Amino acid sequence: GRLSGERLRPSLSHERFSPAFGQPFFRGRSRNPTRYWLGLPLPVPNQPRTAYVPVLLLAVADSLFASSLYPSPLPWLAAALLIVFFSLLWWWPMVRHLTGPLKRMSQATSKLVEGSLKQEFVDTGRRDEIGQLGSALNDMARRLEGHLQGQKRFLSDIAHELCSPLARLRMGLAILENKIGPEVCSDFLEVAEEADNIARLVDEILDFSRAELRSENLQLEDLLLLEVAEGVCRSEKISSERFQLRFDPKLKLRADSELFSRALANLLRNALRYGSGGRAAAVEVEIVGRSCGEKVMVEIIDHGTGVPEAELENIFAPFYRLQADRNRRSGGNGLGLAIVKSSIEACGGRVWARNLQPSGFCVGIELPKA
Repeated sequence: GRLSGERLRPSLSHERFSPAFGQPFFRGRSRNPTRYWLGLPLPVPNQPRTAYVPVLLLAVADSLFASSLYPSPLPWLAAALLIVFFSLLWWWPMVRHLTGPLKRMSQATSKLVEGSLKQEFVDTGRRDEIGQLGSALNDMARRLEGHLQGQKRFLSDIAHELCSPLARLRMGLAILENKIGPEVCSDFLEVAEEADNIARLVDEILDFSRAELRSENLQLEDLLLLEVAEGVCRSEKISSERFQLRFDPKLKLRADSELFSRALANLLRNALRYGSGGRAAAVEVEIVGRSCGEKVMVEIIDHGTGVPEAELENIFAPFYRLQADRNRRSGGNGLGLAIVKSSIEACGGRVWARNLQPSGFCVGIELPKA
């Protein structure tokens, strides 16, 4: 721009124009020809220096962005974009180098919480703090897996050791049954019932530990759901009037035959034991199956009162029973659903439970499709 002392033309339009002392500067534009103006009021002392004379300092430019009065923002914007671009090129690999392992550790930790202890949290080749954290988490997972496997083997060994004395106890009770008098018959029956309860508990512990320990050496096979369901109902002596099969007779899934049959049998026993809800129903249990992409969903549905929502996450824990069911007559030792969960997970599937509306309870199984 250039300084100009020429008089402003009448066509000058401006935002603020007041050469009075103390007023802010103004910006404006004049037409014919087009000029861009910048004015700044300045106090100038008079000759005797007794007062100040208001003077207006003007700067004028032919173009809005042609001078430093109105600098163009485009170069600054381009420079800012280039700085952001090169910053991203510089920082992105570093950010990925940091956040990638953290994301993998987060996913592995989530699986660890779900019970999958064979997790590799991070590459052990890293020498920084993230590598040290990952190595510590890997060691923790291996130690947890070792402790858990030892606990399972200990439980299995204890159950095996109890089988022989229990068998001898029950044989002795069977021999004594024909030798006791009627005056102690009721006491004898209570002892025999307790022996049967202990035997069932030992059998359930064995089933649970076998499912937990066999997960690494399983050979999955293609199973026809109709054959397995009918076989389980026959072995459990469930009459055809008490259950209903609702699935394609040709539906197949991949699982271990023994483990899947054991899980299905436990679910049917639970549904028939607790699923009546005190009401008579034409069909007490429904077995529903459907194909969902590469998976097969099997649901066992009863018509009972269901389970409190707060308890749904706990019912698959070993030895867990609802408070209302803790009595001798109800039977069971809190291992039925734990056996279901361990058996299905050993086959590479998952299991869940949900309440139905207005009443009823459903346990779902997801397994690979054959």
